[in-house]
Order: sequence, then C-alpha cells, then structure tokens
Amino acid sequence: MSGYPGLISDAITAVNCRYVRIAFHATASQYGYGVCEMEVFGTAPVTTTTTTTTTTTTTTTTTTTTPAGNLASGKTATVSNIRNGSNLAKITDGVKNSTSQRQDLPTGEQWVTVDLGQTYNVGRLDMYYETQPTSYTIYTSTDGSTWTQRKDVPAASTMSGYPGLLSDTFTAASCRYVKIAFHATASQYGYGVCEMEVYYQ
Repeated sequence: MSGYPGLISDAITAVNCRYVRIAFHATASQYGYGVCEMEVFGTAPVTTTTTTTTTTTTTTTTTTTTPAGNLASGKTATVSNIRNGSNLAKITDGVKNSTSQRQDLPTGEQWVTVDLGQTYNVGRLDMYYETQPTSYTIYTSTDGSTWTQRKDVPAASTMSGYPGLLSDTFTAASCRYVKIAFHATASQYGYGVCEMEVYYQ
C-alpha cells in the first residue's frame, strides 16, 4: 500500500478475549517494522433491561436490549447528490479499504445520512474516505426532519494514505438518524465515502 500511514484492516470471527496480538513474520524493509497505531473493534457487553408491570389481571414483561458495536452496519444510507453512479449500500457494507467500494459525491455543500432503524444513544461517528472534507458538521435527529448539531469541525486535519479516517466523539444523544454535512474539500472531484460507522455511548 502506498501513502502514509498504510493500513492493515482484518476481520476475524468474534471471540471473547482481553489481549490481542499481531505477529509479524517478515517485511520487505531492511529496517524492520514501524507501527503507528493499533485499533481493536468488537462487541461490548450487551446491556439488557427487564421491566415487569403487574395489574389485577395481567403481568407484562418488557425486555429492552442495548446493542453493541457499529450501529450503522447494513443500515440505509442516503446522500444529497450522487456522482459516478449510485453505490449507497457501500456506505454501510463494512468494506473500508477498497477503491471500488465507495460512494462518490460532487463538490460543494453535500451530506450523508444513515438511518439506524430505531432510536439509540449515540456518541461517536467514524467515516472512512478516499477524498476527505476539509470542513464538516455532524448532526443527529429522531425523525429525519429536525436536526441538532452535535459537532462542528471547521478545519479537518489532512491525512495521507488510503483510506483516510475521520473519527469524532460528541456528547451522547438519543437519535435514529445521523448526518455528516460536508462544507468543502480540496479535491476538484468532490468527496469519496468508503464507510460510515456509528457507535453508541
């Protein structure tokens, strides 16, 4: 992989563990290995809340399960405008590092929205890109119509290599829809969104 930093991204069958190791067997460099960052993603413990209501005639038990991991996985994504054909499903398909697995948008003010399907407590958004926005704003909504600003980034840090990553945390909010609005990009071709991930807090 050209560019800096390079990225190795691997999915494995989920296991319960405390320690994670990556073993290097060989490198083409005479100087050895240079590790910039190691990230591990998985499923946090699932929280289950059970509420029991008793009346004189009936007993009703409601169980609410709080999911863990990427809430946007496989969910419906929409965009303001499309460039180079519709590839909306690729925004949430889990593939981050393939040049063919992305949705392109034109330059100017654009946005990407993911419908999580139901209301969750959300506090983090990760977006993997080919061409990045130089400024953007994150919004949430419960109905897809009224939006609340959660974080504004007027000058995003640039990152070389493919894919790039924008990772933003914000005060947790109850919402069903998450939007990232792009205000500008340094590329004449627009924006290239490889993957959008949303996590609960």
